[in-house]
This record gives sequence, C-alpha cells and structure tokens, in this order.
Amino acid sequence: MKMVTFRDVALRPSAITQIYPSKIQTLFECELHVAFSQDMEFDWGKRGSFGTMFGEVRHKILERVENKEIFRTGFSEQEFESVWTEAITTEYKKLCDQWSDREVPWYENVKRYELHKADLEAECEAECEAADTPLIEERPSERSREGRMSRVSLDSIGSRRSNGNDNSSPESKFLGPEKQLKDEGNKIKGKVDLIRVLNDGSYWIVDYKSGFNENDIPESYRKQLLLYGYLLYEETGVEPGRLSLKDRKGKIVDIDFSLEDLVALKDDLVLKREKFNQKISSGEANFNPNPSPHNCRYCSYQIVCSSYWEALDDEWGHSSIAGEIIKDSNGREIINITSPTDSSIPGQPLPKLTPIHNRENHNNYVYMTGISIRKDQLKLNWDTISRFSAQS
Repeated sequence: MKMVTFRDVALRPSAITQIYPSKIQTLFECELHVAFSQDMEFDWGKRGSFGTMFGEVRHKILERVENKEIFRTGFSEQEFESVWTEAITTEYKKLCDQWSDREVPWYENVKRYELHKADLEAECEAECEAADTPLIEERPSERSREGRMSRVSLDSIGSRRSNGNDNSSPESKFLGPEKQLKDEGNKIKGKVDLIRVLNDGSYWIVDYKSGFNENDIPESYRKQLLLYGYLLYEETGVEPGRLSLKDRKGKIVDIDFSLEDLVALKDDLVLKREKFNQKISSGEANFNPNPSPHNCRYCSYQIVCSSYWEALDDEWGHSSIAGEIIKDSNGREIINITSPTDSSIPGQPLPKLTPIHNRENHNNYVYMTGISIRKDQLKLNWDTISRFSAQS
C-alpha cells in the first residue's frame, strides 16, 4: 500500500468492512477521522474517559434492571450501592488499563461523580416502579410524527417487558436490553440499548444518552437511531413504531422518521464506505478533513491532525495549544504559541511531558491537548496528550 504522509504522520488505514451505528457520524463529518481510526498505529486514540466510564456503568446496570437480575423484589438503596460499587470498580479498572502510562484519578474524586450516581439511582428506582405499569400509549401522536418531537416520561409510556419465557414467539428474541441486530448482506451491525413492544405490536427502540437538548438533538444521535431502526426492519420485516432517546434524568424524546429515511441512510452509508475503500485500493488515500469546533471537540486524533491545528481558533474553546520550542536568555525551553493563531497566551515554559512518541533532537515543535490555562499559566491534566514534531 502506498504510504501517505500527513505532515510528519504516516497514515496507512485499512478498508472499512463492518459499519457500526455508534460510529457512523464520522463518515459524514470527517473522512480523515475515519482514516485515523482505521489505522492500527493510532489505536492509542481509542482510550476511554471518565465520561465513557460513567456511560458504561449506566448501560451495564440498566441492562441488569431490564433483565430483572437485580431489584427482583423492588428497588433497594442498599442493593443499588452494592451494584454501583461493583460496576464502577470494574469500569474504572478498564480505564486504568487503557491509560497504563498515567496515574488515573480515583473515580470518587472526579467532578460530577455524585451527580452521575444519584441520577442513575433515581433512574433505577423509576424503572422498578414502572415495571408493572399497564399499557397506556401506542405510538407518538401524528402531530409528533409530522415534525414536532414529543417529550414523555418513561413510566407513562405504553410498553411491556419481555419476560424471556416465550422463546417460540417471533418477536421475543428481539425484545429486551442490549440486542444485537445485523444486516449480513451490507455488513452492518449494532447493539441496541433497549427494544420494547408497543400496544399495537410494533417495536420501540430506546437509545441511552447521557444528556441532550430536546430542541436541538445532535444529528449523530438521530442517524444512530435511524440505523438501529433500519437494522430492526431488516431483521423483522416490520417498520419500528417508535425511535427514542433517553437521558440519565429519565427524559424521553421521540425522533421523527419514515421507512424511506431508514433505507436512505443505509444506502448513503454503504456508498460512503465504498468511496472510502476505493481511495485505499487505488492508492489515492487523500482523505478529506473537515475541522470545526463541533467535529473536533471530542476527536481522539487532534494531536496528529495538522488540519486541526491550522484551523484551531481561540473562540473554539478547546483545551489545546501548539507552538515552537525556543530558548530564552537563560537557556530554558519556552513554547512560543502558534496555535490557536489568535491566542493571547504568553510564551510558556516547556513542562515535563509524556508524549505519544519519544522526542528526537530535531523536534522543535510541540502539540498538547487536554490542557488547562489558568491566569495565563499552562497546567497539565492527567489525560493531557502531547507530541513533538520537527515541523509546524
């Protein structure tokens, strides 16, 4: 394969085989991000965060609630404490393993720890109380389906749980938490957080998110739900009756869709994968970047993306700086900040870093993400990522 040099970064992505709903948005937002994620040399960019840790804990515990593995006789604060401790300890160890070169802060010291725990406790209690709620509602109102999202609480939704006993039922294998769906022909698969069935027998897909603005749902959330809907339709031949997001406060928001939307998204994704793979097979490998405050904010590959550093603006509010390393009159190494280009931060002493690659003698530029600036002073965080380069 032809080696592609992106400044001083060699990029050799492999072709995309499987499409996953949780990762599709990058195919629409930034082709270069996809290329980095398809190159094993950049697997260090796939490490988790405390945000992903709390998300995994929530998913694992709600799955056990839905399967009635816990709280079998009703909600109990004592049982929740035990379940929470077990889950958070397991996920924290995974995070530490991913960041084996760092000292990861103890999870109880993390900002918003108590809030995450309290929200999940309330969510579990509400789920237990709603377990035997009679069916009330079928599908979102026609007015909602025409374009206005409806907001309802979980315990007022017409739904029922699968008890897992009716294995002969055509629908039973698709009901419940963490259901794997796939389209073998197009090589698309994903695991749905929760599938329930409505009064009219149609399926209701629920996707857990930590939070969202119901008046401004991210397009990535919508596309992920649509693809889950398509996969369920592919598996069952039945159009879903409802697609919803659920945040950690228990808020439910329905997403408008039609069967045509589901199929059109699938077709678009398959085409984008084909075009990406064609670039690799042809040796062209000119992957298009699309830097923006939104696309780059949580990108794991900021540190090696020259397009990001060229576009970075102080108004983006990102915790990133880059600059040339020079020496002052006392021989100390100072960072002369060049990105963000409009930064008012004065030169900073070069701190002791844990770079992704060892520094070579000719490396006179430094890049850092995940830093803090307080009173014009650079502060490193436990998850600060840095690299050195011979060129800006």
